[in-house]
Amino acid sequence: MHSVYSHDAKYTFSQQARAAAKYGLDWMVFNEHSNFGHASYGAELEHAEILRARAANPVS
Repeated sequence: MHSVYSHDAKYTFSQQARAAAKYGLDWMVFNEHSNFGHASYGAELEHAEILRARAANPVS
């Protein structure tokens, strides 16, 4: 699925993780639309958000 790091999605990793848990998903995969701007700037922001989302949504 896509997150706020793709132009056609609006939810953060944490928002999607909470929704996934609510509906019983065991796992999910993010893949984003990417370009050189994302690679040189957005990827670092995305990685930091992944770490925050993992901490806020531990596996039970």
